[in-house]
Amino acid sequence: MSEASSTPNQDAAASGSASTTTAVASSTSTNNSTGLPPKPTTYSTDPALYIYTSLTAGSSHIVTATSRLETILRANRIPFKAIDLATDEKARMLWGRRAGKDKKGRQRKLPALVQMGMVLGDIVEIEEWNEYGELKQHVTFYYDEFTQPSLQQHQEWLKKQEQLKQQRQQQQQQAKPAAPPAAPPAPPPLPEKTSATTTTTSKPTPVATNPAAAAAAAALPIRSIAEEAAAKAKQVQLQALREKVHGKAGAKAGTSAVTTEKTSEVKAISEGTEEKAKLQAGKESEETKKEEEKEEEKKEDESID
Repeated sequence: MSEASSTPNQDAAASGSASTTTAVASSTSTNNSTGLPPKPTTYSTDPALYIYTSLTAGSSHIVTATSRLETILRANRIPFKAIDLATDEKARMLWGRRAGKDKKGRQRKLPALVQMGMVLGDIVEIEEWNEYGELKQHVTFYYDEFTQPSLQQHQEWLKKQEQLKQQRQQQQQQAKPAAPPAAPPAPPPLPEKTSATTTTTSKPTPVATNPAAAAAAAALPIRSIAEEAAAKAKQVQLQALREKVHGKAGAKAGTSAVTTEKTSEVKAISEGTEEKAKLQAGKESEETKKEEEKEEEKKEDESID
């Protein structure tokens, strides 16, 4: 195959990581007749992303780190090519001139990523970018027939992703429940029926507004329970005496006379109270007139002053 695969040191390193050795051997530029990619004239203008490594050094650390770097790039679907510095003099010279140090002042070591002739970072920086999701910000995607994955593989992957997306959309549409049928429109409201029977409202009882009558009612004598009992006892005694003297007929006449006397007394009392109420009302009206006259005189005096 190539010079990298014919050395005994590379065979020893390949036993530790077969996939990494295959990746490097398939992308190392040697001879066009072998079907491998042609060697670029200069790496400063090559847009492809390269893994710079040295598997022929026989260091297990470089082999493990190269396998780790390849796994990170494949997981992020970043296209890359691999170069063994032991078999490529231009790449070895570029690494010697531009490897330099990272931002922390640490000397960069193989394996590392190189693009457009610039060293992007070594395995330590790449792992840090991958941990924080910043790896894709530092590299540029470039596909051709020799990158891993190749341009054809990338296009096939995009087609599969589009098909999967369509299948998911169809499944989501099928999983959605069918929309319920629209409810029929509500019927118009029926007109309210007016009841034939009219509600009768009770009229409020008229309140007496006559002040004289109210005063008379307030001035009526209030008899105590003892006085009423004494009056009843007197009536009973009078009836008993009249029955003895005049008989039952005379007693009835006597009782009727007593009742007439009492009604006359009540009438007289009510008439007296009415007169008293009238006198009181007259006095009150005179007093109000006097007060009004005094107020008018005061107003006239104030206007004169």
